[in-house]
Amino acid sequence: MISMNLSRRDTLRLLGAVTLAAAPLPVRAGDLPLGSVRDSVIRMVEDASAAVSEFGFPRALNRTEWNLWKRPELGLYVFVLDADGKLLLHPDRRGEGQNVIASHDTHGTPFIRNMIEAAVSAEGAGVWTRYQWADARSSERGTKHTYSKAAGGVIVSVGYVAAIS
Repeated sequence: MISMNLSRRDTLRLLGAVTLAAAPLPVRAGDLPLGSVRDSVIRMVEDASAAVSEFGFPRALNRTEWNLWKRPELGLYVFVLDADGKLLLHPDRRGEGQNVIASHDTHGTPFIRNMIEAAVSAEGAGVWTRYQWADARSSERGTKHTYSKAAGGVIVSVGYVAAIS
């Protein structure tokens, strides 16, 4: 052990610096390195799809911690679709129960259909799809990168928006 002779003032300064360095700071997905966001998205889908495979949907919602389904500090959330395009889970609950298979982005891409087809054809592996979207928190338009996986008869997805520079 190293012994240091510090004044009370220096000790308090040092403790304050350590406390500041250790204090959690609010983080947004756009503030993280791209790899961190992508890793968080993948982890959320893998964890949520494992829960859906084990417990079924919607039972998995009640059998797991809430932060498995949403990470508000990162602006990330899980949304769930059935194979026909019916929205089963979304933070904006007004859309739940609606069939969104015909949704298109600003370029005319049928992104929900593409997402479902890619996830189903991946046979249990996760897949990435892209489409144009506005970030719900900032209204910035950009490319939404969504990772999806078919599990337990549903499609489990999480995405993030990469802003257009």
